[in-house]
Amino acid sequence: MAKFILVDSNNRVFRVQDSRPTDASSSQWIEVSNDSVQEHWYYKDGTLSELKPLSISEVRQMRNKLLEESDWMVLEDSVYQAADQSSNLTAIKTWRQSLRDFPDESASYDEAITFPELTLS
Repeated sequence: MAKFILVDSNNRVFRVQDSRPTDASSSQWIEVSNDSVQEHWYYKDGTLSELKPLSISEVRQMRNKLLEESDWMVLEDSVYQAADQSSNLTAIKTWRQSLRDFPDESASYDEAITFPELTLS
């Protein structure tokens, strides 16, 4: 069974109906096949999602913040430069490289994005 939605200027669903409304704004209603659609979902270019889709530039900004916050770890006077921390320093450098390789241009991302994680011994 199809649902009908109204979407605001931020691509957020703000009304959901089980049948096409017959009011004056009926031409603005969009028919969707997802029966579980609810208010506050996102609709853009024919795609519905529960979470806000993020652009690649937004994901890059988030990634860059993680890199900036971890810059201190690879500085010459960092505690991770000590001889007994070489395995952790290697893990940090590998993690930072995986962040630089992120995001994948062909993937789509939403608010529930999962960045590579750093694991130290």
